[in-house]
Amino acid sequence: MGLKAEFMDNLVSIILGVVFAFLFYNGIGFALNTPTPLVTVVSCSMYPELNVGDLLVLKGIDNISEINTGADGDVVVYYQKTFDKLIVHRVWDIKGDKIITWGDNNYAKDSWTTSFEEIKGKKVLRIPGLGYPRIILFNLATGRKMEKCHVLYDHKYINKEE
Repeated sequence: MGLKAEFMDNLVSIILGVVFAFLFYNGIGFALNTPTPLVTVVSCSMYPELNVGDLLVLKGIDNISEINTGADGDVVVYYQKTFDKLIVHRVWDIKGDKIITWGDNNYAKDSWTTSFEEIKGKKVLRIPGLGYPRIILFNLATGRKMEKCHVLYDHKYINKEE
């Protein structure tokens, strides 16, 4: 096999890999009713339940009544406009159409609220460490250092009304 044929084989393999990855991601999204079916945990805000590098599989939510709240409430992923990024936090409370979230390892509830429309889905599966390739590539591109998580706060025993 010549160099040109080998190059073409490699190019076809790369293109097919990208196409299959795209179809796989969108197929999972369709099956789980969310445009964002896979999310990588990139901070320690939900430690020890979730760690940096965990890959989360999300399921879409059709109605706000499907969300459980409190210290054992659902972990959701939502788009936070001010920071222009996805956030992975637990739903602490729902007041009307305002959703109050709190990272398990954060000192206080989030200072903002989110709306049901901003929620991409709730966690149905955690795959430890499978998100590391994404984090490593991001860190190489940006010069960011890998974060090592430690338990800072535990709000499991705080009353919901606080």
